[in-house]
Amino acid sequence: MARAKAGRKRRWTARAKESIPGRFRSSSLASERMLGYPNSYLPQGVGDNSMRPRKEQRGSERNSAAPGGAATTDRITFSMGPTLHKEIHELTRSVEAYASLEQDLVRYASPVFAGIRPAAMFSCPITCKDPDQIRIAHPQVLLESEYEHALENCRAQVEPYGVRIEELARRQTSALLLVCRPNLVQTTLAHPPTTHNLAALGYKPSDARACIEELRARIQAFDRIERSRDFWDFPHEVGYFLGYPHVDVVAYTRNRGRGYCAHGTWQAYGCARRMAAIASIFASHEACTNAYWKLYLEGASLGSLAALYEVSRV
Repeated sequence: MARAKAGRKRRWTARAKESIPGRFRSSSLASERMLGYPNSYLPQGVGDNSMRPRKEQRGSERNSAAPGGAATTDRITFSMGPTLHKEIHELTRSVEAYASLEQDLVRYASPVFAGIRPAAMFSCPITCKDPDQIRIAHPQVLLESEYEHALENCRAQVEPYGVRIEELARRQTSALLLVCRPNLVQTTLAHPPTTHNLAALGYKPSDARACIEELRARIQAFDRIERSRDFWDFPHEVGYFLGYPHVDVVAYTRNRGRGYCAHGTWQAYGCARRMAAIASIFASHEACTNAYWKLYLEGASLGSLAALYEVSRV
């Protein structure tokens, strides 16, 4: 009984192999053709001769060829060599780096583009470790070279429309970025309580650019501290630059970030009536971010998003 079953199985396997086209019988040949690219997509010679043309006969045509040198049909396939594969991978990484930083800017700085906030601050993940390991394990983390090119590209798009992207600090795993409209920052720093507090802390509130440079120097000085970090190891007066209300910046500092009544763009303190007004501001920031994100997904560039504020003022 067992022998009969084994015999039927062998006969069925033989018939199945004969019915399968020859080009699928070799797994290696099938994999090469899956990875091959026709010359209409990638011309021969791209990537330092990494496109290697190779003639191969189809299995079914080879089997049906008549003896005695009858003509057979050959097909030229192309396989992607390591050099071209690396070039394509680098190009893909560059495009993804630009898109990653642009998306962070739209997520965190849309109210700045719209002119309803003077500035926004966020961290961009970067690394200086082995590129190959990072690309495989953490594709969303930018290499330092990718980050620098992406930052330069984003600056070129938004600076003609009054938006500046300042790097406040570069750390081992991230870069701290400040996206601002200097004219709005200057207006915010001119508020009397803000001016008084910043002057007491050693800033020059009459010059927004000098204040940003001083803020950068203080953040980098705190980053050089080698002991365990404390709440005070950061210049919390940065809230003034970001457009936070004076009372909330003072309350946040006095309470060491605890006991806030509302949390959104910043941590707010005060009575229920004030919280209702703050909630409407948070809602406007969220609505602005959602609207700009939708425009970005529809194809709007960073420059066009930043230009909307200038257009609205005309």
